[in-house]
Amino acid sequence: MKKASHSPIQLLGISGSIRRESYNSTVLQTIAKLLSEELELQIFPLNDIPLYNADLDGDSPPDAVRALKVSGLPAGGVALTMQCGEYKVTDTLALTAEDSG
Repeated sequence: MKKASHSPIQLLGISGSIRRESYNSTVLQTIAKLLSEELELQIFPLNDIPLYNADLDGDSPPDAVRALKVSGLPAGGVALTMQCGEYKVTDTLALTAEDSG
């Protein structure tokens, strides 16, 4: 009997650090490699997401914000990685969550 083929559940990974070799990003990359075939983690870099600026809010957001809006939040969920003890959500991360859908 053949198993029904399903698309993997889509997850979005956002690192709390934009440093090239950050531990946060490394954790997400490792998780992505270890997931079963039933799950897929797309890591969205925040490098080009600007700090919130009301002057840029409106019909013409920065390209990176537009790209996140187009990708939207996946139905499966979101994984955030942040430094231990740093639980404050930055303005950029808050704006990312608001703009993504």
